[in-house]
Parts: sequence; structure tokens; C-alpha cells
Amino acid sequence: MNTKGTVIFTALVFLPFSQGEPADPNLKELLLMAKLPDWLKSLLSWIIRSTSPRLSKSVRSMKEKSVSQLWKLHAETEGYCHEFIAEWKRLNLDVMLCPALGPAFKIGFPGKYSGGTSYTILYNVLDFPAGVVPVTTVTEKDEEDLKTLRGHYNDLWDRTFIKAVEGAIGLPVAVQCVALPWQDELCLRFMKEVEKLSQEKQRYC
Repeated sequence: MNTKGTVIFTALVFLPFSQGEPADPNLKELLLMAKLPDWLKSLLSWIIRSTSPRLSKSVRSMKEKSVSQLWKLHAETEGYCHEFIAEWKRLNLDVMLCPALGPAFKIGFPGKYSGGTSYTILYNVLDFPAGVVPVTTVTEKDEEDLKTLRGHYNDLWDRTFIKAVEGAIGLPVAVQCVALPWQDELCLRFMKEVEKLSQEKQRYC
């Protein structure tokens, strides 16, 4: 849903109104992909599906959509949001602690690893209040473990992530705090408690 929505915005809103403007280098690959004809996106998706299935699926969903398809996408998003909230309440959750993308990427990599936004963009789509809190830092052991990391899929995105975070010793690693819509103050309180616990732990280490 996110990829479809992003491409609709990029193709119908961003591209027409950004003509003649300097392009952000981090958006270079996204803009290039958005400009490709649909038949070429389909071909590219087919070529890379065996080596990078996630990227292949993302490229396939980047085809330009009609107004009716856009409305259908909105309806699907609303339906998913209602299902998510219903499950949240069934589990009797107040807040949720989730992963956050990090540590900070090296220059030039944010635009190459759009798959990494899945941790945070979910709650943008759902319109849930969310925030990130640093809880620790990258250690020398983390850096050593990175050398043998293959990732869950061992595809282009996994390999890009490894390159993006190499040499990050000392940089902060954060978690994400999430609450239900209109529970912004609860989310902030949760963030404060996580921060407090993290600081107390660091004092005793």
C-alpha cells in the first residue's frame, strides 16, 4: 500500500511541480523509477525477481494508477487500519515497543534502501502517533557481527543495509514507541519512560 501511494504522489504531484528544481540526490533512484514507462517496470521486476524478490514486488507495484485505483487504495488502507486497531484492542494493548531503523546511514544511502522504512512507515500509513528514543549505541561487537550478517533474504536490500551502517561504532540505536490514534500524550509518556529506563541502565553499566 505504501509503495503504491508513494508512486502516485511522486508521479502525479511531485514530478510535475518539481520541474526545473534541483533534485535531492537521495531521491535520484526513486525519481528515475517513477519516470520509467510501466512496461519497463514490469520487465525490470521480472528480471530481478529471483535475486531480489522484495525489490521486484516493489517495482511491480510502482505502476501509475488511475483515480478509481487510488480510491480503492484509500479504501484498502482504511480497512487495514480498522483491522489493526481491532486486533490491538483485542490484545488489550496500551502501547507498543517496536524496532526503529538505525543506526544513521552513511551519506548517499537513505535513497537506496527504501525497504528499511517499513519499521516506521507502517504507523504513518495507520496514522498512529509514534516516536523514536535512543536506548544504546553501536558497539565493536555489533560491528564485528555485521561482517557475517546476511540478512533474512540475503538480497540487494539486505546487502545495501550492511554497507549503509558499516563503521557506525558509537552511533545511537533507537527503539520506536507507538500508541493508538489520538493517544499522543500516552505515546510521549511511554517515550519518557523508555528514555528514563535506558539512562538508568547506562548509569549502572
